[in-house]
Parts: sequence; structure tokens; C-alpha cells
Amino acid sequence: MEIKNIVMIPGIMGTRLRKDKRTVWPLASIHNAHRELIYESNLDLDPYECLRLYYKRMEKYLSEKNFNVYVFPYDWRKNNLDQLELLKAKVNTFDGDFAIVAHSMGGIIAKLFVNYFEDEPDLVSRIKKVITLGTPWNGAPYAYKAIKYGVNIPEWFPMIMTALTSKKIAPGFASLYQLLPREKYTQLAQKYGKMHFLEFEGTPIESWDQIQDEYYVPLIKRNFSDTAYSKIILEFEELLLKEFTIDHHEVIGYGKKTIYTVKENSYNEPENHFDNGDGTVPIISAMSDNSIKYFICENHNGLAKNWNVLDLVENILNTVSDPISDSSVIKSDYEEVKDASFSGNVIKVACPVTVSLSDENGNIIYGSIEILDDEDIEELFSEKYEVSTIENTTYIFVNEEILTSNNPNRKVIIEAYDSGPTSVSIEKYENGNVKKITTFDTFNINPNINAELKIVNDFIDSQIILSETGKDDVLLVPNIIDLEEKDEIILPKTVFNITADDVIVPEKYPNSIVVSENVVLTSEGVEKGSYSINGTFYSINGNSFKLISPGESIPLKLLTGINEMVLFSKDSLGNVEEKKIINIYKVTDRDPIISFEFYPHMYKLLISDNNDLVYENLGIPRAVSEVKFDNNDKVFGEDILYIDKQRVISINITNIFGRATPFELTVDENAIKTIFEGEGDHNNLKEFLELLKITQPYDQIMMHKHAGRGGGVLRKLTKANIQNAKHIFVRKNNLKVDVYKGIEFFISFQNFTQDIIIKEEENYPFEFIVIDLESKNEIRSKEFSAFVKAEFHEEFISEEINIVFDDDSKSYKGNFIVSELKDFLKDYWKPDSLEDIELVIQERGTVIQEVTTEKIIIR
Repeated sequence: MEIKNIVMIPGIMGTRLRKDKRTVWPLASIHNAHRELIYESNLDLDPYECLRLYYKRMEKYLSEKNFNVYVFPYDWRKNNLDQLELLKAKVNTFDGDFAIVAHSMGGIIAKLFVNYFEDEPDLVSRIKKVITLGTPWNGAPYAYKAIKYGVNIPEWFPMIMTALTSKKIAPGFASLYQLLPREKYTQLAQKYGKMHFLEFEGTPIESWDQIQDEYYVPLIKRNFSDTAYSKIILEFEELLLKEFTIDHHEVIGYGKKTIYTVKENSYNEPENHFDNGDGTVPIISAMSDNSIKYFICENHNGLAKNWNVLDLVENILNTVSDPISDSSVIKSDYEEVKDASFSGNVIKVACPVTVSLSDENGNIIYGSIEILDDEDIEELFSEKYEVSTIENTTYIFVNEEILTSNNPNRKVIIEAYDSGPTSVSIEKYENGNVKKITTFDTFNINPNINAELKIVNDFIDSQIILSETGKDDVLLVPNIIDLEEKDEIILPKTVFNITADDVIVPEKYPNSIVVSENVVLTSEGVEKGSYSINGTFYSINGNSFKLISPGESIPLKLLTGINEMVLFSKDSLGNVEEKKIINIYKVTDRDPIISFEFYPHMYKLLISDNNDLVYENLGIPRAVSEVKFDNNDKVFGEDILYIDKQRVISINITNIFGRATPFELTVDENAIKTIFEGEGDHNNLKEFLELLKITQPYDQIMMHKHAGRGGGVLRKLTKANIQNAKHIFVRKNNLKVDVYKGIEFFISFQNFTQDIIIKEEENYPFEFIVIDLESKNEIRSKEFSAFVKAEFHEEFISEEINIVFDDDSKSYKGNFIVSELKDFLKDYWKPDSLEDIELVIQERGTVIQEVTTEKIIIR
């Protein structure tokens, strides 16, 4: 059987793409045009030829062997199911039988094509052979890494695309999700004793349902529609898993370090474990069930241009009875290569800031294009180092040639462009398993510190020298660990202390602490477990983890209110003690709040504390306030009627720490009445506020021209603005003043609940009565509505809440549907950070007027 027509299908990213005759893939990373690859922005790019770097040799080789080569370039960003009709159109441009030669994802397209058109025998019968090279039939962990963390292209030096850029655009490529490890991959990993492909904080994710439901579905829904999972995964897999009867030959790479596991450690940094494969596709994924298999020690992209592979492809196409008889490097038996898992030494540098790695001659091992000149770039492609990166961790693969070169000056030099904790370790792999680890204590690096790792054969005499201008060098010696099974691993145990000007530890909640100012974290020491201590780390409010040394004291930068601190120590093998999670409640002297609300015929004095709910939940006695008037005439609790005098109010507040703060405030009732009567100007208002100890500059001042949503705000203190404002608000420290002009009545809530437990409650009912300010009688004839609003990334405003007067209770009633707020918050990553909302009551009439706003705490 003679085959003369060849359809060549490249893999993912193997086709050049352009927009309006302008190339958008591939480009140097210094360009910004990679945004054109974002699928939502550019649904249709023009795929015009395969990437010559990887496929030109194969195309030329087969052409010179008198084959007619038809290259199928395609938009590799799209769902692979979208390529099938296009491929059909391509093969219909010529007559006669043909073979398919496909690399990587191109092999998946080939199989989908055969199965999709199985009911068109005139088409399928033309396909005489399918030859696939490095096809990830069962998916690859590398795809998960690309979607979630991004990848440098190429890995060792991101000249084409940085991981940061790919992290932004790759999640929009439907094809990439079709390369994720599938259920068959997890079964094969278990069968062949390989590590599970996902692991979090030392716990492998073994359940396929858990992988699918907790990791895959959310990834797809985040970037596509809710129904996309069915088309991108389920329909795709149904077609792919059908067996086909075409004569199938596959070439599989082996013996190269290949990602088998993506794991996140306790400080949320991803790491990789490596085993046998072609550097991208694990060998257990590259083998399909029904095919003739050939194995060669070659990396993934090299498969399409390896001369031995090209000779093999020619022999298969020519139906040579033993296509590998002349080759000593190609194997046909998996048993011969299954134990050729990755062996070698891996230097792992983990640092949360940008670093550049070079050797003792100044040759760049890993770096950013912004810091290299043309000579450096040229040197890169002649280096012996292999490099892989994931987020903040760089892996340098050290071959035997380097280790046996007897070069006493062999080094890796680490330079940083910011500051952060840095850990360095050397892992010795034997057949895909880590047998020995050389670790160094974690150290802080910054732009002024240069770290030199001296590399010595078997690493026993390796060392790190930290050099900083004007200081003595610091020598870090290695800790060598031969891995062996321990009956029980004893974890490290950290002892620490938190101090502040004031501290309360609630008796019932020892993992919570209430503090005031000058909060300091001190590491009292770490109790060693099975292995030596590598470092102690802490994080505040989910920010990057920082290193704290034994005996070191570090001031903590906290937000007012609730802060979460996570602290733990890890040993030299990476084992981590149970995380210590401490809730730190910071209280400042601005609490409690002293508020005055002034109305035309009365005013209110309110003392509130934003932390009251916290104190209640923690069982801490609330702040105590004592209020005395020099004249108690017409003082009714918090309600005070005017007597047209200056009234002196003495307030003594004892906060929860027992510290008393006295206030002596004077209310000039005549002065505030001139504001209501339209006679007062900005000077009168300033003098009035000064008696209340509210002096310029104010923390905040607002004057609303009218009530309601979207009311104009005046911020300049002038006579005209004061006279035109319906509402004046001024704040300084913990003192607040509201002046409500032109308001005839006020709202008194009867069952007002100060908080909503949003996860538990579906409805929020409220009830109020209306009091005429002049007569003090209830008003029952007015009409009201309400709405709820919140500020959280964007403004939330609920549907209008209808309020009706209930004759039985003699009050107005309304109900907020809490699910409205739930639906709004579900689109955000951390909706718990919304602390409060506002319930706004409006009077209906010719003009809707805002009557009152009440704050509701969200829990």
C-alpha cells in the first residue's frame, strides 16, 4: 500500500496566528500584543502556518521523500471539537488516500476527526494510517499548571511569553482544559505507583469526583458559561474515548523530567514533583490502549524534529515490516523504558520576589528579558542548564556533566529585585523518586543581598554565602537528609507571643486576642521534631508569608477591626506543624463614637461602639460611658429638647482595656437654631462645632442638597451651601455631627436587629413608628418605601422594599429579601469582607425623600 498524501497537524501553540495580517503569535514578551490572544476579545484569528522552529524539519523531510505534505494550521485556542469540520475541508482539497502525522494535541484532533466522521465511510476509508507523536491521551498536569499559575515560554527564559501574561490569557483557551488529566490518568498513576497529580498541604487529592467537582468545574465556570463544562469536557471525552480501527502508531518520549504532581504547600506556594516522560507529557498519559508503540529518549518538542523519529515515520508510512530495525535508540517495549524515570539533581529556589539566577561565569540560568542584553540572550541557547518554573519557585536541573566537571568554582548566584524569604534546596532523584534532600535555612533576601550557592559533587560540601555591602558574609551550611520511612514524623512546634499597649485574651476563645496600638509578634523559639527547623513563617490577612527568626520581634501592621494571622514552622523536609490561626481584633481610641443628631426641635446624643458585636461574641464586657448634663431640663434619655441655652455635657468613657477618656462638650442651642432658621453662615457653624471639640481640618464634611439616592453633595463650607443643604455631616476623630434641616418627623424602629447572619437568614423583617418632631405624636398617614445598599467593589442597591402600615401592631412594616444580597456576593472571591450594609427609609410623595439610614452588620 503506497501512501503519498500526508496531513500534518501541529500541537497546541504550534500554529502562527495573525489579526489583520499582523502576527499575534508568537511574539517577543516585550510586546503587549499578547492581549490579542484573549479569546473573548478576538474570537477569530487567522491561523496561517505551523511554527517553523518545531515543524519545518518534518515538513521538509517528508517532502524530500516524495510525500505530498498538507499542513493543517488551526486556532489552537479553541475547543478541539471546533477544528473537525475545518480539517474535513482541508482533506477535501486533494484526492486519494492519506495518512495523518500529528504532534501533541494534534493527535487528539486526529482521533476526534476519525470518530466524528465514522458515519462517512467515503471520508474515513481514505485514512490509512495515523502516526502520533507525544500525544497526551490522558491529559497532563502541565496543563493544570498553565491554567492556574501560568508558564514561561520558554521555561528557562521567557522571551516569548511570561508566566504572568500566560496566567491572564491561558484560562480563556478551551483547548487547554481538554488537556487536563482525566480519570484514566488518575487510575494509571495509581496502577504504576506514581504520585497523585494534585496535592494540597501534604494531602493528595485521590478522588476523581473531588478533582472534577472542586477543581475542574470551578475553573471552567470562572472563564466560560455555566453550561460550558458539558461541551468542553463531557462531549469532548465521549468522542475521544471511542476506539478507532485505523492503523495507529505512536511515538512516545521518555527519560525526561516531567511534571507529575502539582502541589501547594502550607504557605500557598505551588511546587512540582517530576517523573518519567518527555518533559511535558507523562509517559503514562502518552500511551493509548490500541496502538503500535515506539519509545525514544527525547523531549516533547524535539519529537517532531528528531532525525531518528523522522526516519521511523518514513518507515511506517512506507509499511516497512520492522520500522525500527536500523535504530538503536528507539524501543518498542514499555518494560524497557518504564524504569527510565527522571534521575538527577534539582536545585529548587523558592522566593516570592523576582530573581535572576546566573552561574560563576555570569551566564544567565534564569531571568527576565528586561535585565538582559543581546549577548546574554545569545548565550542562553548554548547553556547546559534546564529550568522549570511555577509561580515563585524555580527548578534548575543539574546534569552529571556539571557535577563531574571538577570545577571548584561551580556556583549558582541568586539576585533579587525586592525583599522576601528565600529557601534553597537540592533534591536528588533516582527513577522518579526523591532519595536525598540537601536543605539550607530559609533566609531573607533583598536587592542589597547576593546569595551564592556553591555546587559540589553529591552536595555534601555545598554551602550558601550571603553577601551584603558593608556587612560580614553569612555562611549557611547544608542539612543532608536521606529519605527513609519513619514510623511517625514528629512535627516542629512554635512558641510565640503577641504584645501591645493593651491586650485582652478572651477566656473562652484562646485563639482570639483584642489589642490596641503597637502590636508586636515575638518568636520565643521552635521545638524541633523529626528533622531540623527550616524556618518560621507568618502572614497577616492573607498577604505573603514572611520569615521570623527565633527570638526576633516584629511590629505587626494591622487593620482596625478583625485581622487573621497564620503562623507555622516547617522542618528541612518541608513538614509543617498544624497552622496556628489567631484572630486579632485591633481597637483604637476612636471607638466608641460620640454622635449628635440635630433636628429643628430636638437633638439626640448617641454613644456607640463599632466593636460591640465583637465584644459580645467574645464575652468581653463592653465599654462603659457616663453622661452628665449641667442642665437636665428637657433631657429624656438620648432625646434632648432645646432650651435656648448653652448646655455643657460631660462624658466619661472607660474602654474595654480600663482606660478612661473624659470629654467636656458644649452644645450652643441658639447657634444651631440659627442654622435651621437660615440665618447662620459658615462661621457660625465652625464656632458651633468648635464648642463640640470638632475643629478644622475635619476628617469628613458633606452637605446634601436634597435627600434620596443620587442627591448632590456639597463639600465646600460656604454660607450658600449651608443654607441650601438639607443634611450636614461633619466628623473629627470619634466625634460626629448630623444636622437634619427641613425634617418634620423621625423614625423609631421597634424591632430593629443590628445584624444579619447572611448564611442562615432568608428574610430581614423590620418595623417602625413615625413621630412628629413638634407634637411628639405618632404619624400613621404617610407612605414609605425602603431599599438596602452596600459598597463592595461595586455598589449594590436592592429592589424597592414596599412598606405598609399594620393596623394590628400600629406600626409600619417591611421585609428585605436577603437572597438578593447573596446573589450579589456570590460573584466575589471573599464576600465575607463585607462588614455592613445600610437600610434606607424613604417618604413617598411628589418627591421621594430619604428619611433615615440605619447600619446593619453582616455576619
